[in-house]
Amino acid sequence: MLASVTNDLKQRLDKVAIEALKYRYAYLCDQDYAPDALADLFLPDATWDGDQFGVQKGQAAIRVFFEEAGRQVSFSTHYLLNPEIDVQGDTATGTWLLWQQMVMRGTDQAFWLMGRYTDTYARTAGQWTFASLRMKILSFTPYEQGPGKTLIAAIAG
Repeated sequence: MLASVTNDLKQRLDKVAIEALKYRYAYLCDQDYAPDALADLFLPDATWDGDQFGVQKGQAAIRVFFEEAGRQVSFSTHYLLNPEIDVQGDTATGTWLLWQQMVMRGTDQAFWLMGRYTDTYARTAGQWTFASLRMKILSFTPYEQGPGKTLIAAIAG
């Protein structure tokens, strides 16, 4: 009985740590896409897949991507919803919904972005990090029009 309670508590603590990792990711994205801090959240050989925003392989490429994102986006807010996390020892998977507002630097054009994250995580040296992050864009549309009038991207089938 005690072993079962201990395992359940360990699973809950792992899920809280993974949620904290994901929330840190969102916070750093909203801080001008802090490239060094964001890259540190990923394993050295991790993959970041942003759907139509491209695929980056490895911490160095992820860092360069976020450095460029910070030059292009003047404002963003990442809202993460409905986490589903499954922990299996030192690895885990997670899905999240994303709702994001963003404004492009220099044009002041605002957009709504909605998507679904599918992540894999690994615990190394007692710390959870991203092994992979994949965002599937469900809707990307100009702020003034919203998804009801103009969809730049939409769910396929």
